[in-house]
Formats: sequence, structure tokens, C-alpha cells
Amino acid sequence: MNLSNIVNYTEEALELVEKLYLESSGQQKKELQKTMAKLILLKEELDKNSEKKNINQRQKIENKDTVYIVACYLSRFGHEELFKNLNQTKSLKKIAEILSIKHTTLKGTRDVFDPFFDNGRKGWTGRPLNEQELKIYNKYKNKSKNEFLKEVKMVLNIE
Repeated sequence: MNLSNIVNYTEEALELVEKLYLESSGQQKKELQKTMAKLILLKEELDKNSEKKNINQRQKIENKDTVYIVACYLSRFGHEELFKNLNQTKSLKKIAEILSIKHTTLKGTRDVFDPFFDNGRKGWTGRPLNEQELKIYNKYKNKSKNEFLKEVKMVLNIE
């Protein structure tokens, strides 16, 4: 059951309780009033969570270029300069956490760029870059390591 369905069921339950409240009296009315208050609070919380979820989804879409830039850097130069004391897996997890994505998404995105750099990894051989990936690749394929590293650290907000 998704969040949208839960919100809908909560609204329906609130409507039913309101109808019962109008038809009741005495102690039953007091109990239904408490139930309505709880349902209203629940609905407000669900609405907040729904808004947060929508914001997070927009952020993921909006930071796609950032993910591609970092993935392109990782493909071309590796993780060593970003987190010198972490191995590749831990570095990918740390970077993915910063970018609010799954580390497997970051790894897969890095693999997209692998066939275009001499890094010892095959990556997604035979898969052409999409328009956005190609734009990033063309922009960064000849950047010096120091320039590229500086930009990646800036977008990741590290050091």
C-alpha cells in the first residue's frame, strides 16, 4: 500500500467518523471527537510525509547532472583522492549518501562512463551515452585531474 492510498483511506475514515459524530450524543460523541482529532493529526503527518517524498523525488531529478559529474570523475580517476582512507565500496557508499541516492545507482552510473576511459573496468560496453551523459562526458573528458577533483569536491561539499 502506498502513501497516497493511506492518505485516501484516512480521509474516508475521517468522513465516516464525522457522520457518526453528527448522529451521536453523550459519551459516544466525546469518543468520536477524540478519534477525529487523532485522524486529523494523522492526515496532517501523512500530508507532510507526502510533501517530503515529492521534494526528495524532485531533488533526485534535479541533481542528475551532479550524479553524472561525480560518476564521470569516479570512472576517469577513481575514488582515492576523494576519501583517501576508504576503500572503493565505502567511498561509493559515502558519496551516494551525500548525493541521497543508492550506492548501487552511483556504481551503475559510473559503469556507464567506464568504456570511455582507460581505467581497467569494462563497464556498460556497447551502451551509448544518453544526451545528458554525453554532455557531461564532453565537458569533462579533457579536464585536468585537479580541476575536475576541485569541482567534484565542491558539488559534494567535502574538504
